[in-house]
Amino acid sequence: MNPSNISLFQHVNGFSPADSAAVLAVSSILVSMAPQLTDKFYDQLLSHPETRQHIDGRLDMLKGTHIQWMSQLFTGPHDEAFFARQEVIGVVHVKVKIPPLFVSSSMSFLRHEVVSMLHTKTEIGELSHEQFEAASAAILRLLDICQMLIDTAYETERLRLLSEATGMKVALIENLIALS
Repeated sequence: MNPSNISLFQHVNGFSPADSAAVLAVSSILVSMAPQLTDKFYDQLLSHPETRQHIDGRLDMLKGTHIQWMSQLFTGPHDEAFFARQEVIGVVHVKVKIPPLFVSSSMSFLRHEVVSMLHTKTEIGELSHEQFEAASAAILRLLDICQMLIDTAYETERLRLLSEATGMKVALIENLIALS
Protein backbone atom coordinates (compact mmCIF):
# COMPACT_ATOMS: atom_id res chain seq x y z
CA MET A 1 0.00 0.00 0.00
CA ASN A 2 1.08 3.50 -0.68
CA PRO A 3 2.41 5.09 2.56
CA SER A 4 0.50 8.26 1.70
CA ASN A 5 -2.76 6.26 1.90
CA ILE A 6 -1.86 5.12 5.41
CA SER A 7 -0.96 8.69 6.31
CA LEU A 8 -4.27 9.94 4.93
CA PHE A 9 -6.19 7.26 6.83
CA GLN A 10 -4.36 8.19 10.04
CA HIS A 11 -5.14 11.86 9.45
CA VAL A 12 -8.85 11.17 8.95
CA ASN A 13 -9.22 8.60 11.74
CA GLY A 14 -7.12 10.67 14.12
CA PHE A 15 -4.42 8.17 15.09
CA SER A 16 -1.50 10.31 16.24
CA PRO A 17 1.79 10.03 18.11
CA ALA A 18 -0.21 10.89 21.25
CA ASP A 19 -2.40 7.84 20.58
CA SER A 20 0.64 5.64 20.20
CA ALA A 21 1.96 7.04 23.49
CA ALA A 22 -1.40 6.35 25.19
CA VAL A 23 -1.22 2.70 24.12
CA LEU A 24 2.42 2.38 25.14
CA ALA A 25 1.66 3.95 28.55
CA VAL A 26 -0.58 0.99 29.41
CA SER A 27 1.16 -1.62 27.27
CA SER A 28 2.10 -3.84 30.22
CA ILE A 29 -1.58 -4.11 31.19
CA LEU A 30 -2.61 -4.67 27.57
CA VAL A 31 0.02 -7.37 26.99
CA SER A 32 -1.04 -9.12 30.20
CA MET A 33 -4.62 -9.20 28.82
CA ALA A 34 -3.57 -10.75 25.50
CA PRO A 35 -3.87 -14.44 26.50
CA GLN A 36 -7.34 -13.98 28.02
CA LEU A 37 -8.46 -11.86 25.07
CA THR A 38 -7.12 -14.50 22.68
CA ASP A 39 -8.99 -17.26 24.51
CA LYS A 40 -12.25 -15.27 24.32
CA PHE A 41 -11.60 -14.52 20.65
CA TYR A 42 -11.06 -18.16 19.69
CA ASP A 43 -13.92 -19.36 21.89
CA GLN A 44 -16.15 -17.02 19.89
CA LEU A 45 -14.78 -18.25 16.55
CA LEU A 46 -15.08 -21.89 17.60
CA SER A 47 -18.72 -21.37 18.55
CA HIS A 48 -19.82 -21.19 14.90
CA PRO A 49 -19.30 -24.00 12.37
CA GLU A 50 -18.31 -21.69 9.50
CA THR A 51 -15.52 -19.98 11.43
CA ARG A 52 -14.54 -23.17 13.28
CA GLN A 53 -13.55 -24.88 10.01
CA HIS A 54 -10.73 -22.34 9.56
CA ILE A 55 -9.33 -23.18 13.00
CA ASP A 56 -9.67 -26.94 13.42
CA GLY A 57 -6.32 -28.59 14.04
CA ARG A 58 -4.43 -25.30 14.25
CA LEU A 59 -5.79 -23.72 17.44
CA ASP A 60 -2.57 -23.64 19.46
CA MET A 61 -0.55 -22.23 16.56
CA LEU A 62 -3.20 -19.62 15.80
CA LYS A 63 -3.45 -18.57 19.44
CA GLY A 64 0.31 -18.10 19.60
CA THR A 65 0.29 -16.00 16.45
CA HIS A 66 -2.64 -13.94 17.75
CA ILE A 67 -0.94 -13.22 21.07
CA GLN A 68 2.21 -12.20 19.21
CA TRP A 69 0.19 -9.86 16.94
CA MET A 70 -1.58 -8.27 19.89
CA SER A 71 1.69 -7.83 21.77
CA GLN A 72 3.11 -5.96 18.76
CA LEU A 73 -0.09 -3.95 18.52
CA PHE A 74 0.18 -2.95 22.18
CA THR A 75 3.94 -2.32 22.33
CA GLY A 76 4.60 -0.64 18.98
CA PRO A 77 6.35 1.17 17.64
CA HIS A 78 3.47 2.19 15.37
CA ASP A 79 5.69 3.12 12.46
CA GLU A 80 6.03 2.22 8.76
CA ALA A 81 7.48 -1.20 9.61
CA PHE A 82 4.51 -1.92 11.89
CA PHE A 83 2.04 -0.99 9.16
CA ALA A 84 3.99 -3.04 6.60
CA ARG A 85 3.60 -6.07 8.91
CA GLN A 86 -0.15 -5.41 9.07
CA GLU A 87 -0.26 -5.45 5.27
CA VAL A 88 1.47 -8.84 5.26
CA ILE A 89 -1.12 -10.09 7.75
CA GLY A 90 -3.80 -9.03 5.27
CA VAL A 91 -2.10 -10.89 2.44
CA VAL A 92 -1.83 -14.03 4.59
CA HIS A 93 -5.56 -13.87 5.41
CA VAL A 94 -6.29 -13.61 1.68
CA LYS A 95 -3.96 -16.50 0.78
CA VAL A 96 -5.47 -18.86 3.35
CA LYS A 97 -8.94 -17.83 2.14
CA ILE A 98 -10.35 -16.43 5.35
CA PRO A 99 -13.60 -14.79 4.19
CA PRO A 100 -13.60 -10.98 4.59
CA LEU A 101 -16.79 -11.24 6.66
CA PHE A 102 -14.90 -13.27 9.26
CA VAL A 103 -12.12 -10.69 9.42
CA SER A 104 -14.56 -7.79 9.81
CA SER A 105 -16.62 -9.53 12.47
CA SER A 106 -13.45 -10.63 14.28
CA MET A 107 -12.14 -7.08 14.37
CA SER A 108 -15.51 -5.92 15.67
CA PHE A 109 -15.33 -8.53 18.43
CA LEU A 110 -11.79 -7.43 19.35
CA ARG A 111 -12.77 -3.76 19.45
CA HIS A 112 -15.51 -4.50 21.94
CA GLU A 113 -13.54 -6.93 24.09
CA VAL A 114 -10.41 -4.80 24.40
CA VAL A 115 -12.43 -1.82 25.60
CA SER A 116 -14.50 -4.01 27.93
CA MET A 117 -11.40 -5.57 29.46
CA LEU A 118 -9.74 -2.17 29.87
CA HIS A 119 -12.89 -0.90 31.56
CA THR A 120 -12.66 -3.77 34.04
CA LYS A 121 -9.05 -2.80 34.75
CA THR A 122 -10.29 0.74 35.43
CA GLU A 123 -13.00 -0.49 37.80
CA ILE A 124 -10.46 -2.40 39.89
CA GLY A 125 -8.07 0.55 39.98
CA GLU A 126 -5.31 -0.68 37.67
CA LEU A 127 -6.01 2.17 35.23
CA SER A 128 -7.14 5.72 35.78
CA HIS A 129 -10.24 6.93 33.97
CA GLU A 130 -8.01 9.19 31.85
CA GLN A 131 -5.74 6.30 30.88
CA PHE A 132 -8.79 4.19 30.01
CA GLU A 133 -10.27 6.92 27.80
CA ALA A 134 -7.01 7.67 25.99
CA ALA A 135 -5.94 4.04 25.52
CA SER A 136 -9.39 2.86 24.43
CA ALA A 137 -9.75 5.56 21.79
CA ALA A 138 -6.21 4.95 20.54
CA ILE A 139 -6.62 1.17 20.32
CA LEU A 140 -9.90 1.53 18.44
CA ARG A 141 -8.20 3.81 15.92
CA LEU A 142 -5.27 1.43 15.63
CA LEU A 143 -7.53 -1.57 15.04
CA ASP A 144 -9.36 0.45 12.38
CA ILE A 145 -6.05 1.00 10.58
CA CYS A 146 -5.24 -2.71 10.83
CA GLN A 147 -8.62 -3.62 9.38
CA MET A 148 -8.24 -1.10 6.56
CA LEU A 149 -4.90 -2.68 5.63
CA ILE A 150 -6.40 -6.17 5.68
CA ASP A 151 -9.41 -4.99 3.64
CA THR A 152 -7.02 -3.46 1.12
CA ALA A 153 -5.31 -6.83 0.68
CA TYR A 154 -8.69 -8.38 -0.19
CA GLU A 155 -9.46 -5.57 -2.63
CA THR A 156 -6.07 -5.93 -4.30
CA GLU A 157 -6.50 -9.68 -4.68
CA ARG A 158 -10.01 -9.33 -6.11
CA LEU A 159 -8.77 -6.82 -8.66
CA ARG A 160 -5.91 -9.17 -9.56
CA LEU A 161 -8.30 -12.11 -10.00
CA LEU A 162 -10.67 -10.01 -12.11
CA SER A 163 -7.74 -8.83 -14.22
CA GLU A 164 -6.56 -12.40 -14.68
CA ALA A 165 -10.05 -13.64 -15.60
CA THR A 166 -10.81 -10.84 -18.07
CA GLY A 167 -7.37 -10.06 -19.44
CA MET A 168 -7.89 -6.40 -18.54
CA LYS A 169 -5.20 -4.49 -16.72
CA VAL A 170 -5.94 -3.58 -13.10
CA ALA A 171 -5.69 0.13 -13.97
CA LEU A 172 -8.43 -0.28 -16.61
CA ILE A 173 -10.67 -2.12 -14.14
CA GLU A 174 -10.15 0.65 -11.59
CA ASN A 175 -11.00 3.26 -14.24
CA LEU A 176 -14.18 1.37 -15.14
CA ILE A 177 -15.16 1.21 -11.48
CA ALA A 178 -14.56 4.95 -11.17
CA LEU A 179 -17.02 5.60 -14.03
CA SER A 180 -20.00 4.33 -12.07
